[in-house]
Amino acid sequence: MLSDLRRYSRKRSVWLFAYGALAISYVLAIPTLFSTMTGYISASTAFTKVPGTSQFVPTSFFQSGYIFYNLEGIRNNTCLSNDEVSPASSRQQNQFNKCNSTCITHNYTDYRSYSIWKPTGEKYRQDSSTVERLFYSSDCSFFTNETYYDDYGSYIYQDSSYFEEHNIPKYNCNDTVNIAIGGKNFSIGVILNNAAYDEGGPRNWDTGYCYNNTGYTYSDISDNGRCLPDTENEAAYVSLSLSLPACLPSSSSFFH
Repeated sequence: MLSDLRRYSRKRSVWLFAYGALAISYVLAIPTLFSTMTGYISASTAFTKVPGTSQFVPTSFFQSGYIFYNLEGIRNNTCLSNDEVSPASSRQQNQFNKCNSTCITHNYTDYRSYSIWKPTGEKYRQDSSTVERLFYSSDCSFFTNETYYDDYGSYIYQDSSYFEEHNIPKYNCNDTVNIAIGGKNFSIGVILNNAAYDEGGPRNWDTGYCYNNTGYTYSDISDNGRCLPDTENEAAYVSLSLSLPACLPSSSSFFH
């Protein structure tokens, strides 16, 4: 075909051939042009737009935690991560499960330990949330002459030397276990075992996700998720830096 074009030089044939070659090259180059123009990189990560704002942050910045409501002097949706709540929650559970009180007696005579609710004599599993709520909604108190070790999950009948050897802290049973929320101290047992909620009262907490001390639901996170370039990753940042300058000549060639 090329030899025929040279032999029979006709401007129209040459122009059509050149146009066809250019069109084929253009079609084949489109994927490369568009990938370069958009600054595409292979590395990406999940981002979430913070509800109520235009700010995108990595989804990993949202931590599982507790969202608090209806606490005096505290903004609703104030949030504490699990890491912030766990120390006080663990200690409160140890206090409740290991300390006797005016309303509850713990029985640890066998492997199947249980708690006795004194007002009725009813037995509950040691980890029953029902008896725990009964305690915090009634006029009950721990005895002043008892202590407990803050080692959640340990056997209650272990000798005190075990706890001392492992430097496990010991507390008085009648001490209130507080947690700081929004700069104010609250009894974590009262908050997490709000029996009034079962009777139609306001709820004090819920689980969710925390960012910047504000709580968000799972729907808030999933509905605002995006997959964006991972600029926190050094390799991805280099790829992005190289692809963006290439955007200009590609754009110029495309529109030209």
